[in-house]
Amino acid sequence: KRWEAEIWRKLVPLPDQSVVFAEHTVEGLLQGNFEQQAAMFTAGKQGGWYSTNDIRGKLNMNTIGSEGDIYYEPLNMQPAGTESKEPEPGQRMLEPPDRPDSRDFDPGPYIDAHLPAMTDAYGRVLRVEAEKAERAGKRGELDKWATKFYASHGEQVRGALIGPIEAFCGSIMAHVGASVEPPVVFEWIVANATADIVERHVAESRAALEAGPMADVLARWRNGRAEATARTELPYLADTLRPLVVGACTSLS
Repeated sequence: KRWEAEIWRKLVPLPDQSVVFAEHTVEGLLQGNFEQQAAMFTAGKQGGWYSTNDIRGKLNMNTIGSEGDIYYEPLNMQPAGTESKEPEPGQRMLEPPDRPDSRDFDPGPYIDAHLPAMTDAYGRVLRVEAEKAERAGKRGELDKWATKFYASHGEQVRGALIGPIEAFCGSIMAHVGASVEPPVVFEWIVANATADIVERHVAESRAALEAGPMADVLARWRNGRAEATARTELPYLADTLRPLVVGACTSLS
């Protein structure tokens, strides 16, 4: 507070001191991981204290216009003691549809269904890496090549994996029978999870080349690593999305 007061006193012109103030922004220091933030944003949107533009602003994203300023409130929220409205004569009350319970969520069938596509995407990435690493090794330039190649290779890995990742995540969210509101939360989680997967892949490739031996590394990249990695990363994606599954199931129950 003393820093803020001194900044305000010494740097803000006297005529502006009634409308301009200095204040530390501490939100960045209080942020959790992206799963925790996603759960918070989802609860805020569904509970009515965050609009879509509020959330986009906190994520340093542009607003989407006036439609993003709307605040929603749950249908089952009303002041205590308010009588339920009876249906008009001849009006039939609809029974709520059955919704899955988040506790019943088993990602296994989704992993099995999407494993071939994810394995194929990894296989294409690894074939390129193996071919280029082998040529660099024959030239005696493996270390130099790896440093330059993997500095920018992440974008190519992302391009190969993003399709299967989005398809898998979309099928997981279809489990709850509803889209995630606001959509930016889902997009943000998928983008961050994809970035984590890409970073892990690049780091594992670099570490394998450094550990060697080269022949064993290339043999594994061409046979086995693609499926093994897909079997690791698909459960990771499912666990990343679990807070949204829980939140969506809870809001629809």
